[in-house]
Amino acid sequence: MRRVMGLDISKTNTGWAVGDGGKPVVGVKKFEAPGGVEDDVWWQAFRWTAGMVKDHAPDVVYIEAPLERLQEGQSSAHTLIVLAQLQAAIRTCIRGLLGSPAVVVKPQTARLSFTGRGNYPKGTAKGVVKDHAIRLGWLTPENATFDKADACCVYAHGCLMADKSLISVFRPDPLFTPSHAAAPAAEVEF
Repeated sequence: MRRVMGLDISKTNTGWAVGDGGKPVVGVKKFEAPGGVEDDVWWQAFRWTAGMVKDHAPDVVYIEAPLERLQEGQSSAHTLIVLAQLQAAIRTCIRGLLGSPAVVVKPQTARLSFTGRGNYPKGTAKGVVKDHAIRLGWLTPENATFDKADACCVYAHGCLMADKSLISVFRPDPLFTPSHAAAPAAEVEF
């Protein structure tokens, strides 16, 4: 099994998960811009990524795709630009150190791999993913955050791409229906 790292990149709390197909090591990193200088954020992200690659030696890194458009009441154009630039810094570092690019995965595709369903009713997906990571024992109720859970989700997708048999690890109960589930939604193919 290849060593996989999953990242949920954010300026405030970047979630990360890394492992060999089983329970990952999970954490969160905050990037800050003293005095509002965003170049400092990108430099911190680049250095942090280099350290993570050195310390955890992933064979492949999967990254949750950035927002593609503004979300009403949640994002500004400036936020989208900063996130795109932050992803560029991290992806450049990964490309340089691993010799291959990071794999960018849409959130719906990662959720489909992790929970068996890609789309959820508005406002419920993050809770379902977090509950599932807790159910698997990858996070505890005390340490679980949406950022860590999203990183676990992206990590699980990366592992599943390397070894399809891991589906039984990520979804041990084929009848599992998340507590937040509503009527079935369209699935995302991967």
